[in-house]
Amino acid sequence: MRGIRWSLPVLVLLASTGRAGSVAPDLRPGVTSAGADARIPVVVLMEAFPDGKRMLDDVRGMTRERRREHTVRALKALAERSQAPVRAVLAEDPGAHGARVLWGVNGIALTVTPDTIARLAALPEVRWVLHDGGRGEPAGGV
Repeated sequence: MRGIRWSLPVLVLLASTGRAGSVAPDLRPGVTSAGADARIPVVVLMEAFPDGKRMLDDVRGMTRERRREHTVRALKALAERSQAPVRAVLAEDPGAHGARVLWGVNGIALTVTPDTIARLAALPEVRWVLHDGGRGEPAGGV
């Protein structure tokens, strides 16, 4: 079994079929073939997303500028609240770096280890962990 260095969390992640956060199919081969210390660029998308109807009701009657301010403030607040568990996992990984909050889609783009990917995907607040195409954008369509 020379050359295979899979950790238990990565194997459990790949074997699980649950929906409490998923690793995108195009990311899985990179996670399984990477060494434990490898850094993989990912985008973590959260499960929480604003209720579109409620947001439309909230901004009804506002000026364009006021609607924009309200929407941006609401999206940033949602990201701040819902991404707290992700930030807690990242605080335990000193190698996690380059984190950028993508409040418009309620996500975070960063570079992490395969074990951290497994821990992030296991969070019920996480919808997807995707391979980062290099600009804070998912590499493949999901």
